[in-house]
Amino acid sequence: MLNNKEIIVSLSELVEKELHEQVKEIQPMPASGSARRYFRIKTPARSLIGAYNSNVEENAAFLHFTAHFISKGLPVPEILAVNADNDTYIQTDFGDDTLFSHVQNDLKKGLFSDELIGLYKKTLDNLVGFQIDGHENLDYSLAFPSPAFDEMSIMEDLNYFKFCFLKLQDDVSYNETRLNEDFKRLTAFIKSAPSDFFMYRDFQSRNVMIFDNEPKFIDYQGGRKGPLQYDVVSLLYQVKARVPDDVRRSLINYYKVSLAKRLPSDDKALACFDDYFPAFVLLRLLQVLGAYGFRGLVQKRTKFVESIPEALENLAYLLDWGAVDGFPYLKSVLRRVVVCDKFSRPTDGRLHVKVFSFSYKRGYPEDLSG
Repeated sequence: MLNNKEIIVSLSELVEKELHEQVKEIQPMPASGSARRYFRIKTPARSLIGAYNSNVEENAAFLHFTAHFISKGLPVPEILAVNADNDTYIQTDFGDDTLFSHVQNDLKKGLFSDELIGLYKKTLDNLVGFQIDGHENLDYSLAFPSPAFDEMSIMEDLNYFKFCFLKLQDDVSYNETRLNEDFKRLTAFIKSAPSDFFMYRDFQSRNVMIFDNEPKFIDYQGGRKGPLQYDVVSLLYQVKARVPDDVRRSLINYYKVSLAKRLPSDDKALACFDDYFPAFVLLRLLQVLGAYGFRGLVQKRTKFVESIPEALENLAYLLDWGAVDGFPYLKSVLRRVVVCDKFSRPTDGRLHVKVFSFSYKRGYPEDLSG
């Protein structure tokens, strides 16, 4: 694992040796939720993105997917140079404007504008391209960490929630055997969905760059063969994006119309899309809570802790929707999770103070306020 100074030296050598351009400036970019590190590189001619990742298997997946997607005409960054160790590479720069930044701007105004909805529609059109064209002749043997969204992948998402979020809630008791039984039933149901498509895996608005008013796509290295629903859910049920229900329903219908133009009218995946959709909303939301628990409660990263109340509000809505009705014990546990007091958000605009009694021997209470 290299430090930033060593990475900058490696990136400079790569640009000068492979691209024959002089490096004027290299600046680290803000850290994301992964261990990958990104740098913006300025040369006299252009701006580039340099990446370092010590996981060469993950890099191999990203590099292969990128070459394949470009051959299919999908809007992804071009890989310009890769070092001999395959842990450092240079790619084209799509700038800093993301679909999520457009969402934030609209949320500040209290609206979801026609312009923003138009960007979502373009994004969904491209998603269909990734799922169908991106899938065609893709070598999934290079996918990392798994070639397909299989039973193990689904259980990993559910266990991520259990171990990194649920087990950290001392005031939520449950029978782990009964919970696991519902997890198995949910896994079997999700696994039965048609899955002969490319699944992007992290298809959310922070990974959609807006460049010349068109969406461009990054961070698909975790992609694999899988079902259609997961990526649609990832985009339209993203917690921080707060897509209004009416807009979400309209965009789901738009996606299905776009998908229908590419699939035979009798295609099973299209016919049963709605049957599986609620289960994928549940799965993705539990996976996200697991991520918030790990990044926020375990690693103490404030922005992830701040997202937990909104995720729990989405979970409460999902329970009322009836998406968990087929899994009664899981539903009963989640009912207790959504009323977890330590994550409640004051809604009256006043300062709220919580007082805890504790002893230093057992550790002091966590500050979840940020």
